[in-house]
Amino acid sequence: MTKAKESGTRQEARKVPRGLAKFLQDDGRPWDPELLDSILGHFFAARTSLPRTARMLDIPLGTLRRWIDEEPELARGLQAVVELVHDRAHQLYLDRVFDATQKNPAWAIFWLKKNIPTYFDSRERDRPTIQIVVRDATFQVGSRAKELPPTPPALPAPAERSDGDGAG
Repeated sequence: MTKAKESGTRQEARKVPRGLAKFLQDDGRPWDPELLDSILGHFFAARTSLPRTARMLDIPLGTLRRWIDEEPELARGLQAVVELVHDRAHQLYLDRVFDATQKNPAWAIFWLKKNIPTYFDSRERDRPTIQIVVRDATFQVGSRAKELPPTPPALPAPAERSDGDGAG
């Protein structure tokens, strides 16, 4: 074998750290239905982390993934655990949103934005508008000046006052 091929093989073997290689691979062990409850319990305890579950049970992750692909009962059970964890997380979140002692209103604001879109949707709200009309030719630019309404005529000069001396 040439040095290039030999070093390529070594690099491929080094992609997975040595301690994890046996953990990530599929050891080929057959599915045992007796493990179902244990896997689901550990999966719940690991907060739906499949790698943590595999480590807790000392089952290679590749084997666990193969079992999930091959056993629909296991796949359905894991999905049910995921839904349970999500429901629990949602409930904890809502408890925090509606906690009157909460000093940070960000939880409540986020919940309102996600669950009551008309509350924060700017398209649904009427916003006040400010319109500035400039009638001075100083601010009129190019062809835009033709589009603006004409400037009103200047006010007539005030009549000259007569002082009573006949002048004026």
